[in-house]
Amino acid sequence: MLPVVALCLGTSVLAMGFAPRSVPVLGALPAVGGFLLLVLGQSVSAPDWVLNLSPYRHLGAVPDAAPDWSGTVGMLTAAAVLLLSGLFGYRRRDLDESSR
Repeated sequence: MLPVVALCLGTSVLAMGFAPRSVPVLGALPAVGGFLLLVLGQSVSAPDWVLNLSPYRHLGAVPDAAPDWSGTVGMLTAAAVLLLSGLFGYRRRDLDESSR
């Protein structure tokens, strides 16, 4: 579950940097939205490209199966990019407000 938690953190920091009022909604989106997308998509037999939007689709069913290391690395990389982008946006946002 660490990759999903990292995605939530990265999305929250990104929202804090660019749209602070949307932090609760965007921060919960990878966990809540990803779970709902996967469950509902499987229920209605959605195409694979729709199901692949859910981060849960890229996690291994541990301990029943081996971890999906490529999916884990991909999600952690995306989380790092989101986090760094959010920090950049937060830094720029504070500079823009202080110059007024």
